[in-house]
Amino acid sequence: MTRIIFIQPKVGYKGASFWDALGIGYIISYIKASGFSGEIEFYSGAFDSDDVIIKACSNADFVGFGFTSPQMKHALHLSRKIKGINPNCKTVFGGWHPTAVPEQTASNPEVDYVVVGEGEEGMLKIINGEVGKDERIVFSEPIGNLDELPFPDRKAIKVERHIQVAYRENGERITSIQGGRGCPFQCIFCSEYLMTKDLVRRRAPSKLVNEIEYVIDEYSVDLLKFVDPEINSSIQWVKDFCKEAIKRKVDVKFEANLHATLIDREMLELMKKANFRQIDIGVETGSPRMLKVIRKGTTIEQIKKVFKWSKEAGLLRRAYFMVGFPDETPEDVELTFKLAEELDPDVVGMTILCPFPGTTLYDSNLYKEVDWSKADEYRNDLYRTRKFSNEELKAIQDKFVKAFKNKLCYRLKS
Repeated sequence: MTRIIFIQPKVGYKGASFWDALGIGYIISYIKASGFSGEIEFYSGAFDSDDVIIKACSNADFVGFGFTSPQMKHALHLSRKIKGINPNCKTVFGGWHPTAVPEQTASNPEVDYVVVGEGEEGMLKIINGEVGKDERIVFSEPIGNLDELPFPDRKAIKVERHIQVAYRENGERITSIQGGRGCPFQCIFCSEYLMTKDLVRRRAPSKLVNEIEYVIDEYSVDLLKFVDPEINSSIQWVKDFCKEAIKRKVDVKFEANLHATLIDREMLELMKKANFRQIDIGVETGSPRMLKVIRKGTTIEQIKKVFKWSKEAGLLRRAYFMVGFPDETPEDVELTFKLAEELDPDVVGMTILCPFPGTTLYDSNLYKEVDWSKADEYRNDLYRTRKFSNEELKAIQDKFVKAFKNKLCYRLKS
């Protein structure tokens, strides 16, 4: 009987948050729906010790790792240990980092296969022996119709553990949901476009609400956070989803990322009626010049409009800001501070840009040997610009944190 272990490696930096491995949950349910009759288990570095994980893999046929760049170091460590006691097992690396640098990932002797792209189809091909004898990099076709996917297997990925952590930290039972895949924007600091290019797909609102009702019944959650890069690549889709949730009296709060360009008043008002509690907007900068440099696809005027409209609709508003863009000047930074004050968001975050693999700013020669486990989604020790040293970028972030200390997002409080 074939035995598969999936692993979510841990992140190296202190205070890292771990959301449920929804992507692995989708892959597991996809494999099961194909008729697979073997055993599948899941372990997470956030909860399970290395010894427990390695022992569980001692008789596995396949070990699949799904991760981002900061988790690469731990994935390689575990794979090396697993190969030491079970040399016949096949290790499969997938997710954001392997997709960004597949050849570099495959060059590690403890890696047998690298899946590039969305993992469902590629992982199933490997398990079924449908890849060439010498084929180590497997290009996985994206799922065209998301409504054909079964719900992610939340029991398999042990989502209750994450819900309990959220409850201890926030006093609410929180988990995630996915409304679609893909992003039509190409911001230079983001790797979302790498995974799906311009293939944006959304689930039918009725089927998405079916899953939401299942999650509410099964896990008694208080808040569902959308994992989508933004849910409003189609304004009409958001309206249709809200109408479906209102019609079916869905009793849970929502939070989601929105892009400031694709918003109107009616959409925000419907979101409030559908129990959206908070919207999260990537403002990034207060400089019109920098918005163009980073290819954000919006304007300062549109951002201001959205924050005004959403406040009038009764929604809480989170604003994401960032420092460290190419050619950003002290004057640009000052404009960001001024805009943050003018928008008066309810929650704020300030990130130091990090040139992760898969982003436009990643330089394979300059950053090839970087230990990404030391990089934080909010702060890092490696990035600098022509205008600012890394220390100066940290000083700007610290000044921002001090200025908005009463509105900081959870990660900046810790």
